[in-house]
Amino acid sequence: MARALERLFTIEDWLAYQGEGDKRYELLDGHIVAMNPPKAWHGDIASEIAGICREALRDRFPCRVRVEAGIEVRREPKPRGFVAGLAVTCEPIDENRPTMAEPRLVIEVGSPSTDTIDKFEKLQAYMTLPTVEEIWLVWSTSRFVLQAVRGPEGWGEPHGFIGEASFRSPVLGVTVALADIYRFTPLGRAKPESDVDPVE
Repeated sequence: MARALERLFTIEDWLAYQGEGDKRYELLDGHIVAMNPPKAWHGDIASEIAGICREALRDRFPCRVRVEAGIEVRREPKPRGFVAGLAVTCEPIDENRPTMAEPRLVIEVGSPSTDTIDKFEKLQAYMTLPTVEEIWLVWSTSRFVLQAVRGPEGWGEPHGFIGEASFRSPVLGVTVALADIYRFTPLGRAKPESDVDPVE
């Protein structure tokens, strides 16, 4: 993660910020922060997930998936805004709204430089949003997906899936196979479970 700019920024500042065209910026406690470029197969994983989402949502307009979705987490006391790898919403289409107002499924494809913030800070932050029902954290260095689901009693314990496993997505209404997510990556078959970073 690159340096944070000095002064505190608002959500509106973040949305208007141009920066460098080839970088993605997030708002962390009032600081605009540039994210490091992902590895090549990070995009391949995101592309496959987008395809899975589009197929599942084909007949459920206006439900749709957005790649690099801007999500406003909070405005006070220190503003936070993330650019999720992908997010699914069923909110009405509004061309004047730059962020996603009602994300239901949020998906982050991690990389070594962002794993810590994705596993801990972002997971907890997304859980505070009232419309979010499901979160996936997808590893890009191991064949592993962590899924958190909000039930009638609140958020349950996240579940991890590895290798040739599949899991059911309540928001998409389909079963998702890890083999499809990692189809065009060099990861091949799963590493042994001991090679996957533990989730605390």
